[in-house]
Amino acid sequence: MNELVRFDDGGTMQDRGVIEYFRWLFYKDRELSSWAFNIVLGLVLLWGISCIYAVITYMPQHDLLKAGVLWVLGVYLSIIVLGVLLGVKSQKPLYSFIGYTLMTTGPTLLLSYILPQEILLPLCDGLIFIAFMLGIILLLSAKLPALFQSFIAILFGILVSLIVTEITWMMIFDSSHGLWHWFGAYLFCAFICYHWSQYTEKGKTLDNAIDSGSALYLESVIFIGQTLINLGLKRD
Repeated sequence: MNELVRFDDGGTMQDRGVIEYFRWLFYKDRELSSWAFNIVLGLVLLWGISCIYAVITYMPQHDLLKAGVLWVLGVYLSIIVLGVLLGVKSQKPLYSFIGYTLMTTGPTLLLSYILPQEILLPLCDGLIFIAFMLGIILLLSAKLPALFQSFIAILFGILVSLIVTEITWMMIFDSSHGLWHWFGAYLFCAFICYHWSQYTEKGKTLDNAIDSGSALYLESVIFIGQTLINLGLKRD
């Protein structure tokens, strides 16, 4: 196993030790294959969705609200600013990932004050469904690296992930979704995968994969926000 892990100068993990190996793995930027780039980008995107779900589900926003609104909002804004600075200024993969995590949790904490529970709870359900679909797409891209080279192939892969996710959902949760839910999930995943395919053409380094996953996450959040705003305007 140690012989398979080689540093740039030819040394192995056995020569350097575990600490040096993890420093090389997370701290040093390096070129990635197309397969590894898709894996890292997909995992970063799934991590962002997991952070949204965890914040909405487990963070006690109402208790913090009683402690002082301005103080709490100031902390959240500081988290966002720190995350942006780390993500934009740093060329180290580990720092970029930490910045991305802060950029993920900060806006979600802010939105959890603005959006009512009747929107947040269905949003969590949709996020789980989308995460299932993206996980399947990630596996498909690992087995078929050429998946993102054709828009028709992307649409077919999304359809496969939608069918598998719905069947899995019925087996695990003993419930199903309606046609409009499928249609919305399909369009949202098409939006993500289309931009995902564009990011695969920009670079193949570890830091670039993390930055691409961060940018794709932000584009997805903006897309969701615009959709919610449009739905709210139509209801009014």
